[in-house]
Amino acid sequence: MRIALIGYGKMGHMIENIATKRGNEVVATVDYVSPDAKYIVKSSQEGADVISQVKPDVVIDFTHPDEAFNNIKAFLPLGMPIVVGTTGWTSRLKEVEELVKQHNNALFYAGNFSFDRIYDYLIAQNIDYMSPFCEEYRS
Repeated sequence: MRIALIGYGKMGHMIENIATKRGNEVVATVDYVSPDAKYIVKSSQEGADVISQVKPDVVIDFTHPDEAFNNIKAFLPLGMPIVVGTTGWTSRLKEVEELVKQHNNALFYAGNFSFDRIYDYLIAQNIDYMSPFCEEYRS
């Protein structure tokens, strides 16, 4: 799979390492300030220009909440699915849902990609359902 990484900080480096070990190709590392990113950009639109040139199969965003929304907005029209690991932007989720529909594209996001966090979330969502089966539990 051809991957473009937007945000080349700690998480971007980790994703690149894991992706290449699994046989994927990181075709672009894009950042606003990271000196070791392949592409240094000044705006989401410049990032979109890079993405359209390298033609990845997927775009992965680990940036900053303010940047993430602008990146999503700039990248959705390009037609590549987007994975967003950035947190703190979901106050604009309704806008993003409309943009995804408008551009007939795909976007996956999660506040925390850790299996433990996702598992905890699922338990919390179902605790009231499970409580009758646990005599020690009192809500």
